[in-house]
Amino acid sequence: MLLGALTMVPSGKSQDATALSLTPSMLPEDGTFGHVGDQYTLTVNIANAADLWALQFRIAFAPYTSVLGISNLQEGPFLCEDIDGPGPELPFWPTFFTYTIDAFHGYADVAIVRLPNPEFPGEKYGAWGDGELATFNMNVVEAGTSPVALENVILLDTTGAETPSTATGSYYTGSSATLLRLVGVGMGYDDTPTKRAYVGQTFHWNQKVINEGDVPLYVRVRFDITREEDGRYIRLYSGQTYLDGAFGEDPSTTDEIYVNGFTGTYGAGWGWNYVGTAPYLNAVNDGNYVWSDWGDYVYPMVDSPSIIGTGTWTDPGNATESDGNYTTTSTDGALQEYSGYDFDTETLELTELYRVEVGLEAKTDTGGDDQILLSVYNGTMWSDATALDITNNATELVWIDVTESLDWNATLMDTTEVRVEYNQSGTDATPIYVDWLPVRVTPLNPSLLPGFYPYTGKYEFEDYAIPEGRSISSVVLQAYTRYSTPDEDMDLDTYMRDAAEAPPSTWIGSLWGNVLYEWVSPRWVTDDLTVFIPDLATQTGINAAKVRFIMYWTGDDLPHQTAWIDAMRMQVNTVPARWGVEGEIAAKRIDPGKEVAMHHATFYSPLLSQVGTYHVTATIEYTYAFLRWNSYGSPQRAFTFTVSP
Repeated sequence: MLLGALTMVPSGKSQDATALSLTPSMLPEDGTFGHVGDQYTLTVNIANAADLWALQFRIAFAPYTSVLGISNLQEGPFLCEDIDGPGPELPFWPTFFTYTIDAFHGYADVAIVRLPNPEFPGEKYGAWGDGELATFNMNVVEAGTSPVALENVILLDTTGAETPSTATGSYYTGSSATLLRLVGVGMGYDDTPTKRAYVGQTFHWNQKVINEGDVPLYVRVRFDITREEDGRYIRLYSGQTYLDGAFGEDPSTTDEIYVNGFTGTYGAGWGWNYVGTAPYLNAVNDGNYVWSDWGDYVYPMVDSPSIIGTGTWTDPGNATESDGNYTTTSTDGALQEYSGYDFDTETLELTELYRVEVGLEAKTDTGGDDQILLSVYNGTMWSDATALDITNNATELVWIDVTESLDWNATLMDTTEVRVEYNQSGTDATPIYVDWLPVRVTPLNPSLLPGFYPYTGKYEFEDYAIPEGRSISSVVLQAYTRYSTPDEDMDLDTYMRDAAEAPPSTWIGSLWGNVLYEWVSPRWVTDDLTVFIPDLATQTGINAAKVRFIMYWTGDDLPHQTAWIDAMRMQVNTVPARWGVEGEIAAKRIDPGKEVAMHHATFYSPLLSQVGTYHVTATIEYTYAFLRWNSYGSPQRAFTFTVSP
């Protein structure tokens, strides 16, 4: 009998597999191209749900915010409003909704769980049928295409057993470029397509690219070249030439240049603290450093009343917690006051208040249509009353935003009082039952400030003179960091400006740290900053570089702790002037629908040390908004050639 109850399907319900899907299934819906600045609202749907109690899923999209960004994740009505299954027909069921966004890796994890209903202690009723689980926005930030997939779906019924399911995602189509042709040409004996070169020859690649979108794109081609015999590797771009070396003895040398200039204490008072004297990050263990306690992020705080004030409601002490016990009245004009809300005022003094809300968990008898008039006291005066219709015969918790009702002072939050008044607005006076009257306070953390980004100031570095006869092969940023909490680490989004000082700054990855001080380089991206900012390989560019970073993130959306940065430097690696790769990266503007021959990428092999078999992967990189060069989803072409004696 128990097994039968667990597998029961309501009359008329299909027993098909539960299915999750995204709508619309195609972005844009009309089959055209999306563009930078477009925003799309998507819905996560569920069909054929049976006894659903909890679920999780992942929304996956292009990583590193290369094409799309996600925002405005909100719970849909299905789990909290379903009334289509066995058990009592309830218009509302309490749920817990949470999500974590990881823009670096390109996903958002979502979880929704039904909570025990105080109307039915010890009982669980799952949701059945079809509905909406969540909605969210996808924002277009660069040219490119990207799937928007549903992954890692887990559905649990009221017994904790997993329910089989299917998942169908969506797909965004923006303007993109495709490599149509890649031909290797040996030069020295003839100029015909070939896969073989000889010592003393120059070998180059002819490429043709098409813009398959409806807006102009700037396009370049990247060549990743690996020698089979020893795994040595170089990277070339269209317009560049590989000269000599790199596949032989490494003659590079490394110089370190430290911070020696600082402009503007941006973010001070909003999490960044500057200790000692500027430029703060010029040396290790010199007593000058910066640290952030925005990691002590203050989440919304909820508290219940502990003092029963004046009033005439029956059993007024029953409104101090959500436990299924009620204070009640049906007398028109009956008042009841509550106080004794206890918030951490020392913490609140660190910030302003972003939002103040009063919760009302209440119900009435069937057919009831009367009101509660709710007022709140801020320590100096009472607000005007807010009229709330109480018509549900099942307990429902609603939050009333009273932020604009009064002038709030963080230090006076412990003096908050709440007053409820019964108002007979219907024909008959029907009892109203109140279970809980909490107050919720949201501090004004930096992330809630519209248009405010708590960057540090700009850090400049010592002047550097490129040694005569040498050229810069790579530049690596390093910072001496630590983080206060073991078994966790944090990310500091890091940005660099070049000689042009033209906004926006270029994102160069994330500095990071853990519990011990150590030198770290930005992660999530290649160490070599010249890949992002080619100008850094020049005398002017390396001396114009400025770095700043924004507030940090922790894994799994954990509360942030304290982070320190004690020093910062750039490692400048140089090689002989005719070593490795030379020439500017050449990008071409390609109009919609056009096919264009790209600049050559050239391989020069004058030495016997370059004999071998080389594997080449060619990848298109393109941009529209110059936010970043995007290669996500670009089809690659593989090519192998040999250099013979």
